[in-house]
Amino acid sequence: LIAVICGAVLGVAFGQEPYLGGLSNQQLGRLGMFLVQLLKTLAIPLIFFAILDALIRTSLPLSQGTRLLVICLVNVSVAMTIGLVIMNTWQPGLAWNGHVDELLHLVPGSSPPGKLATSQTPIEDLAAYIPRTILAPFSTNNIIGVVLLALVIGALLRRLHVTTTKRGDGDHVVVRAVELIYAWLVRILGWIILAVPFAVFGVVAQVVGKSGVAVFSILWIFLVAMLAGLTVH
Repeated sequence: LIAVICGAVLGVAFGQEPYLGGLSNQQLGRLGMFLVQLLKTLAIPLIFFAILDALIRTSLPLSQGTRLLVICLVNVSVAMTIGLVIMNTWQPGLAWNGHVDELLHLVPGSSPPGKLATSQTPIEDLAAYIPRTILAPFSTNNIIGVVLLALVIGALLRRLHVTTTKRGDGDHVVVRAVELIYAWLVRILGWIILAVPFAVFGVVAQVVGKSGVAVFSILWIFLVAMLAGLTVH
């Protein structure tokens, strides 16, 4: 919220004009989107190694696993109920009706979404998520494909880990590598998250500097809806 307010003030004060040694709100917006791109780049490997690490290290008896599953289902059900009530009561999506292309034009690095590919049968839908090659899910940002690949590889690594542990050989080098990479990815994620308010500050400064504070007449209801959902949950 502080970043949004400060970015809006800077956008109103200077618009698209340069200041502070030639720095402009447009450049701040590009720097902000750079951090957003880093988050998107980190997401796929983080998901992959998080699943691998969990499958290798976690051991849940049937009773604890069932309890964990029930807790997760209750948590997801409550979260979905809160979200659906807020969305259907306030209907914030109506505020974007006819303004999507305009908003995408204002945000740096954005482009109109393409048409979604549709298939005729559930089997074709399922087959679309199966990666054609091992590296394909990473290059195409196919999250479901990454999850499926991580589950298969994680199951194999867990068997390897259990076998080496029983023999008293200690952790296998691959298992140690997975644990080390995951720890570093989490640390990098923490660094990026600390910089997220600065990204918000830069993007808001650019958008407000380009279109004025009138943009909040469309976006304010989404901000309120998200904050209300987080508070209630």
